[in-house]
Amino acid sequence: MRRVLLFANILLATGRTCAMADERTRGQQSDYNEQYRPQFHFTAPANWINDPNGLIYHDGEYHLFYQYNPQSRNAHWDDRPVHSASWGHAVSRDLVHWEHLPVTPIRSGSGSGIVDRGNTAGFGEGDEDVFIVFWAGSLSYSRDRGRTWTHYEGNPFLPKHADPFVFRHEPTKQWILVSFIHPDSPDDFLFYRSTDLRNWTRTNQYKGKLHECPSVFEIPIEDEETRKWIFHSGNGEYLIGDFDGKEFHEEAGKFRMDYGMFYASQCWHGTPPGDERIIHIAWMHGGRFPADMPFNQQLTFPCEFTLRRLPEGLRLCRQPVREIARLYDKVVVARDDAELEPGRNLLKGVEGDLFDIECDIEMRKATTVTLAIRGETVRYDRSKRQLHCGARQAPLELAGDRLRLRLLVDRASIEVFADRGQVAITHGWLPKPENQALALEVEGGVALVRRIRVNSLRSAWRQ
Repeated sequence: MRRVLLFANILLATGRTCAMADERTRGQQSDYNEQYRPQFHFTAPANWINDPNGLIYHDGEYHLFYQYNPQSRNAHWDDRPVHSASWGHAVSRDLVHWEHLPVTPIRSGSGSGIVDRGNTAGFGEGDEDVFIVFWAGSLSYSRDRGRTWTHYEGNPFLPKHADPFVFRHEPTKQWILVSFIHPDSPDDFLFYRSTDLRNWTRTNQYKGKLHECPSVFEIPIEDEETRKWIFHSGNGEYLIGDFDGKEFHEEAGKFRMDYGMFYASQCWHGTPPGDERIIHIAWMHGGRFPADMPFNQQLTFPCEFTLRRLPEGLRLCRQPVREIARLYDKVVVARDDAELEPGRNLLKGVEGDLFDIECDIEMRKATTVTLAIRGETVRYDRSKRQLHCGARQAPLELAGDRLRLRLLVDRASIEVFADRGQVAITHGWLPKPENQALALEVEGGVALVRRIRVNSLRSAWRQ
């Protein structure tokens, strides 16, 4: 949730199934080839989007719900009269190619979603799986994989609660809800527990370090048997600790998972059988798309979380999901052990607008390394120990004098991941159409490019 009027025009069609408003057929057509249209980052066909909501995986489909303004390409809080967002809906079988579904009847700020496997809460019939999404202290459920929705007749069961995040705590066999009171206390999170998803008992309050859009999940430490809990908020700041079913016990933090245009990250509830990844997506907030673009705002590319033990302690790291390889078109550059001296461009002649770039550079005598992407720069300053992307910067201490970078380049964005996602910067900009050039250069002395791979990408929206 971001500057959203949560309780204006909230649709409370209690106890009945709600028809879906098919926004795909009302001026929402697009060939997904406009000048600045992202080609592998999610956007709606038209109009404004922001926070991802209610992320669910079930039976081969990743469900993406998101804050959506069906009325215009303005933020819904900037429209007059101000109104609550709708929940848009899309599905994917691979996190890359998305099918737009009709807009849901949910009118609210941010929220979360779960699958009640076996209908334990009784919102469905028999032992069927039921989708349940939580929003503004209320819930809605679906018995047909999110195609139609029924609002719970007991809504709102937690009045004035915003951004509810619900998850299962298996050791205590109960559901946990984390939320805050809107608009009074966006930094004070309330914890509740329930066994039936209807009746909730408050167990604890967490104050002060985080802000809006809470999310809590358990994750293993990489290459260890120990597991930790992560508690993070809208701006990507997070805490590491333990959770006992009632209270989050903070052990370290707060830290940042991204230093750029990154807000309201949320993880998918569920993964395919045998897939233990924790996959998330966020709103790439603050993008400034021209008024002649029918859409406004985009989401980050889905990433996998890992918890790594670094010299400075445990840190949450994020890298693009492996499914990005489905879009690989050509290997444009493949070099190993190439010396790079000042004044030379290792990517001379390489042009395009969609890339996945990986490089491993031994700094040696170099003081700076610069990747130029269509006029924008990604630069590492060795003396300051800083990574820059455009005007954004992040601290980065190199391990063994090696600079390891991964860049996802779309038509109007760059996502930078350093040292296997230890540091990330999400950045948007509007390149000049005529500038398609890439460059890799150094200053101060010779560096050794141990490995570089540049893969051009196909559009996810056109076969």
